[in-house]
Amino acid sequence: FVSPEPVPEGPHALELRDACGGAVRVLAADLTTERPGVLVDSVGVIGAEIGMLGKPDRELRRALLERLDPALVVVSYGTNDMGRGDLVEEDYRAEASALLRALREDAPGAAILVTGPTDRASRSKRVSRLLATTEPLVLRALRAASRGNGAAFWDQRAAMGGDGAIRAWARKGLAARDLVHLSRPGYEKLAGELVGKLLSGYGAWNAGGGAGR
Repeated sequence: FVSPEPVPEGPHALELRDACGGAVRVLAADLTTERPGVLVDSVGVIGAEIGMLGKPDRELRRALLERLDPALVVVSYGTNDMGRGDLVEEDYRAEASALLRALREDAPGAAILVTGPTDRASRSKRVSRLLATTEPLVLRALRAASRGNGAAFWDQRAAMGGDGAIRAWARKGLAARDLVHLSRPGYEKLAGELVGKLLSGYGAWNAGGGAGR
């Protein structure tokens, strides 16, 4: 992880030199200025299920989070989990709770926000029958796990318009034809709504003297 001193705005080149011999692996690099703002680091994995949150080396994750010192950690899983036919609500909730508890231990100074999965549908009758059971199951489990571990929860499906919204979004070009993924405009629309709510909440908290508490 590389975090140089703040630099002036504009194009820059970052040069790394091996000082110890052997292979060097760069996990991340943050180039910042002294201008105030929001720094966002994202980690996305194709086909990720919530169990993957516990896959990385725990000590490495803790060290990286300590170095980053984030104010907010956003956890977004569930859409792929809906496709599993072996889901048991109590087990899924317990797994999500354990993973969120570990994340809170690794980043004790950060607020945690769990964003529930986006709406999902299928043109397959078999998959549609499965989703009718697993979609509400995943939402209930993630909401309960968030509440039990002091994390905020934002229901993305509700923000889209509720059950079946993915079809309406697809007709508007906001979702893909697979009825699982959103299009770029769709993701931007949903992200804009989330950021707007976060900034609004932060503004209210700051106006109430939260920054001094």
